[in-house]
Amino acid sequence: MPHRHWFASYSPHIIPVRLANNTIIYTAGMGSVMFEPVLGESKAPVVVLHDVLHVPQLGSNLLSVYHLTKTKGYRCVIQDTLASFYLHSKLVFTASVNDRNTGYLNGRTLVSPSQSASLADTCPLDFALWHRRLSHVNLDYLQRMKQKQLIQGLVIRSTSAPDPIWSTPRCFD
Repeated sequence: MPHRHWFASYSPHIIPVRLANNTIIYTAGMGSVMFEPVLGESKAPVVVLHDVLHVPQLGSNLLSVYHLTKTKGYRCVIQDTLASFYLHSKLVFTASVNDRNTGYLNGRTLVSPSQSASLADTCPLDFALWHRRLSHVNLDYLQRMKQKQLIQGLVIRSTSAPDPIWSTPRCFD
């Protein structure tokens, strides 16, 4: 799993992982991830997946059915395009398989409040923030970039007046 912010608990843990093309990459840590399954039309109780490896170099998440069945006591039943995971004879979560034989868990990963707080932007989205993010470019240039939509994602939500010290053009054009 490449997404560090999905972990509810985490500790550094470095081990090699051999990929299908025989290259080796390394984990950065291991921990627990909370998953909220959707079974049919309704949400099911949250599942905590333990011993999840954090592998930043992976492009997508991988789920080891072997690990879940051998180590964690799950039973997996695959029927047509649905994989169902049971624990103690109770259906816990499912995965849907697409035309390319790739399975996707049905549900969503829950991010712990402490992790989501660290992802929040506490700075006002104003010209002063973009001034700092863009190597202290002057206000005139910033306004032109915004007007001409030269920067994708440049969002201004604050209407406060920018600091006049950096808003006057310097001797460069």
